[in-house]
Amino acid sequence: MVPIDEALRQIREAWPSNGNYLDDLKDRLTGAHPIPLVPFVGAGLSMPMGFPLWGDFLKGLAAECGKSGEVAALLAEGKYEEAAETVEDGMGDEIFHSRVTHTFGERPSNG
Repeated sequence: MVPIDEALRQIREAWPSNGNYLDDLKDRLTGAHPIPLVPFVGAGLSMPMGFPLWGDFLKGLAAECGKSGEVAALLAEGKYEEAAETVEDGMGDEIFHSRVTHTFGERPSNG
């Protein structure tokens, strides 16, 4: 895992306007009474750490299972959940979940 301060530094470099929000988020996560938080995978916060955007990930899988057109249309309408379901149906549950885990699962720290 990337240490939180390094992750925040990388995000600040990629999106400088988010600096104050990141400080607030860090305080909420590491303070005396931390809040539980599960960031949405692929929403852009994880890009500096080498993770793909969710839409790009789904497009890649859609190409593998012959669902490119259908998934592209759903993504263009902002229907990410439906696009993921389409890919999951095309690949099968086990392969889809394996790809999600492999792509977005815990990674060893580079530091």
